[in-house]
Amino acid sequence: MLRPVLVLLVGLVLACAGTVESVAELTAFRFPTRDEFEFETHSASSAVSRARVGEDWIRGRRVRDHALFWFGRRIVIAVDSETVLDRLIADRPVSRLRTFSTGLYLLECSDAQTAVQESASLAAAPGVNAAHPVRRGTARLLYAYAADLRDPEFPRQWNYDHRIPGAGLITNSVDLNLRGAWPVTRGEGVVVGLGDDGLEATHPDLSAQIQHDRSFNYLSQSPGGSHTALFEYHGTATAGLIAASANNTHGGSGAAPAARIAPWVIFNSAGELGTEEQLADMFQGFSNSVPVQNHSWGNANFFILEPSLLEQTAITNAVQFGRNGLGVVMVRGGGNARHRDFDFRLGVGDANEDGYARNPDVISVAAARSDGRVSSYSSPGACLLLAAPSGDSEFGERGVFTTDRVGRNGINHFGDGELADYCVGVTAFSGTSAASAQIAGIVALMLSVRPDLAIRDIQQALLLSCRHLDLSDPDLRTNSAGLPVSHNLGFGIPNAAIAVRTALAWRPRPPLECIRFFSTNRIEIPDDALCVKVSGIDVPEMLRRIAATGGLGLHPDAPTSVLPLRDFGVGGAPAGSVFKGSAALILRGGNTSEDKIANAAAGGAEFVILHNNEGGDSRLTKGAPSFFRYIAGTEFSPIPAVLVDQVHGAALQNWLQDHPEATAQLALDSARYEFAVTNTLHCEHVGVRIRWSHPSRADLRVTVRSPRGTVSILQRQNMAMEPVPDEQSFWSTHHFFEGTEGTWTLAVTDEWPGSQGRVEQVELFLRGVTIVDTDGDGLPDDWEQARFGSLCEGPAGDFDGDGNDTLHELLIGTDPTRDEELFRTDLSSISSGLVRVSWPGRSDRHYQLWSASGPETPFRLLQELPGRHPEAGLFLNVPANSQIYRIVSPGN
Repeated sequence: MLRPVLVLLVGLVLACAGTVESVAELTAFRFPTRDEFEFETHSASSAVSRARVGEDWIRGRRVRDHALFWFGRRIVIAVDSETVLDRLIADRPVSRLRTFSTGLYLLECSDAQTAVQESASLAAAPGVNAAHPVRRGTARLLYAYAADLRDPEFPRQWNYDHRIPGAGLITNSVDLNLRGAWPVTRGEGVVVGLGDDGLEATHPDLSAQIQHDRSFNYLSQSPGGSHTALFEYHGTATAGLIAASANNTHGGSGAAPAARIAPWVIFNSAGELGTEEQLADMFQGFSNSVPVQNHSWGNANFFILEPSLLEQTAITNAVQFGRNGLGVVMVRGGGNARHRDFDFRLGVGDANEDGYARNPDVISVAAARSDGRVSSYSSPGACLLLAAPSGDSEFGERGVFTTDRVGRNGINHFGDGELADYCVGVTAFSGTSAASAQIAGIVALMLSVRPDLAIRDIQQALLLSCRHLDLSDPDLRTNSAGLPVSHNLGFGIPNAAIAVRTALAWRPRPPLECIRFFSTNRIEIPDDALCVKVSGIDVPEMLRRIAATGGLGLHPDAPTSVLPLRDFGVGGAPAGSVFKGSAALILRGGNTSEDKIANAAAGGAEFVILHNNEGGDSRLTKGAPSFFRYIAGTEFSPIPAVLVDQVHGAALQNWLQDHPEATAQLALDSARYEFAVTNTLHCEHVGVRIRWSHPSRADLRVTVRSPRGTVSILQRQNMAMEPVPDEQSFWSTHHFFEGTEGTWTLAVTDEWPGSQGRVEQVELFLRGVTIVDTDGDGLPDDWEQARFGSLCEGPAGDFDGDGNDTLHELLIGTDPTRDEELFRTDLSSISSGLVRVSWPGRSDRHYQLWSASGPETPFRLLQELPGRHPEAGLFLNVPANSQIYRIVSPGN
């Protein structure tokens, strides 16, 4: 588990005997953008200064956000030509180590101090595009807390099949439905690379799964992928979820139990990530022989984590040229940086802060609880593609069963016998680490049946197999292509059976196009720009515009309606119908913000204005426990809510008593950019790059709105008190398959007082495939005309009533005007005494199951069943005598 860790960032301190003069020295490198770092230097005569010479690693702090890095004695340099390089290093204390790619080289110095000095000098030289020492960053393995033991080996794997316990209807449940995929494939012929801390090669569920000739320790530069310390277990746990053996009388199963694992060691026994050079070698090293990579690690804090130039080059090489041009499919945990313990002031993370997870060429994965809600630790983000079950101990949710180290090694020191070899009970595995590993297993299943599919094919077939099971999440929206999507779980949790079936039918997508739009208009970012606008008779000046603080939930990115304003007191009980269609003013204190907002919504209020019960003219102190309690209380609220300070709130409440005609509206005053797009793409990923300046990244909200109204939240309120980087990138999956023609709007909003900033320039990137789409519905006109004879059908329609919408039928090449699916029934043994009867189902029908003891005996009605797509059916207790079953859909 990635536990919350408080990090106090201070100046670098060295203690030694005698007197030492120390000075903070700023050193600039190019990455290729310029960044300054602070190193502590000492007088030349000091013991500390002499001790630094010959050291392999020294520590520096990035000035703009105080992030700490370790710098080594190798140098990454990018130059215009090899001739330039030779001229630059001719008289320097450096040697050429290797050519990484055209124009990108590695140099080596005698020690880290020399590498820092020479990198800074080279960074300022003409013809140098990048120059910096090789770094070690601040990533951590993505763990989370585990939950209690519930059930006794494969039945414990609720995340794979949550339908086992007893007889009853087949329903949508929070599992991956792997049993529906395994009859087709178990991942045969696919190798999954596992970048982690190693693997237990002697584990009975893993020993036969290891691809030894592709296993490697990148830290020691030696073959093999075993753990290096007794307590390490993370890699073994993720490996078990990917490809633990099945049907071998041990433990449980992996998602792809016939796939193979290639362990790659990139974390040492202290939990430290390898160097950027070692990671770059790992990303591209086996790119033609290992088609899938799982990376259950990522950002360890609330700084922005970016892959280095070496790593990004290697990732690009792998995803563009690996697998003989089809690209390596990289699966990543989306991060465990969501607010988890408000009293510890840990802040609010976002997957878009992690440059590895943000990359549109990878699959970023969130974690869900067993009830379908996002896990409390799982980082939100517009770049998330999908999610997988992982549990959540903070809500009493169990984790997932998987392999641990053998015996008393690893994390499970409590079990006896074979159970000691597994993560189970209080040591069950969780986090986006577990979620990512399961998705990597499903990708292995898909490539097993369709090895010719490229990265984009896998991404898109996966998202079309997803469904959301927490329909109460207020962040859940349906984009204009008819796909439900949220910042919490992406497109939802995949059904492995549908993913494999979709892969089998998939038609490879046309080549990707990327269109770039650019604006150099400089716009000041209005300070403290979220407000309540009050209207009525004789509104006091101080109440006409009241600055407000938003939460983490629904947000007025577009102005709300102007609504009657009603005083709801302390909001202690559900409101009456008088609040329908109104705004509710509620005093903070007593019950929780979450309850107050829910009570107002129950009476029909459309938004809430909370006013503080303390603090005078100060709303909240950012980072204080009260701040976290407020924003946490708004995250899943069904209507938008803001907080105003005590002075303005009390004045508004008093004025409202004599002014029943008063109205209120929530609005943002943002720095806005509009891009008029005439290109008609079948949209995929949308990216934004901003050059800006602002002293507090925590204050800023960034959104992009498509022409069809879908809003991607690229950055939201957080606790990153450092200045924004000079340049920051964001990506979103939320606009998949929308049409691109029309006006795209980028908004940057300051939502906290006291800081001024400016946007210098912005870029909008639209990725997709060009189509002719005159009606803007995201469907190609020629395809619509050929199938329907008009442009009347939208992507979410189901003309033939087969349960598959028009978008799905376009992408898999089926006829949207005719139900082509054969009516196949299945009778499978699930467990002792239980069978599963199923058939292709439709949501607009209902079914009857009849049974008879023989061909000559009359049938009797067993059960009426509601319709369900894509599969209907039920679990039955095995009858004492043979039975014949008949399925009837009355009226059809």
